[in-house]
Amino acid sequence: FNGLKVSNSALRVSDNQTGVYIISGMELKFVLTKVIYQTDDYVICVENGKVLVSYVGEKIIFPTIKDVEKVSVYLFSLGAKRFFLGSCKKFGAFGYVDFSTLRDSADKDSAFAAVTGVQLHSWYEKHTFCGKCSAVMRHSKVERALVCSCGNVVYPQISPAVIVAVTHNGRIC
Repeated sequence: FNGLKVSNSALRVSDNQTGVYIISGMELKFVLTKVIYQTDDYVICVENGKVLVSYVGEKIIFPTIKDVEKVSVYLFSLGAKRFFLGSCKKFGAFGYVDFSTLRDSADKDSAFAAVTGVQLHSWYEKHTFCGKCSAVMRHSKVERALVCSCGNVVYPQISPAVIVAVTHNGRIC
């Protein structure tokens, strides 16, 4: 991410828009800002198909931006919680766990975030290079897609599944 790092305490809201006050010459001006991330946003770190988490009782805890080495891309939001993809090493009570073990967690929202984060990480890794011209793909600035200078655009693949049981006279056929 590019931009200026501004303390949360410097951000102000005026007319429902977020910005900072700056001094320009002898004038105080309100300048709009776009908050890319905040230090308390969550980061999903994936290594060898495992996700970095900690637990407080049954609750799954993710590292926050202030805890990690690198943040690479915005993933999604769940309510007010924003999630980013990042890279980090094990620290403190955090450790890498197989994401499939989180499916049975009582903390369904966090388990969903972990599984979705791992899937998106895998998709980004598998599409580093363009399948059309072999150039390095870039993250789209307007949608969840990877774009290439040759014009190729790649989206995550959605693979819906339906499970049905065919019955006749109350018995599975």
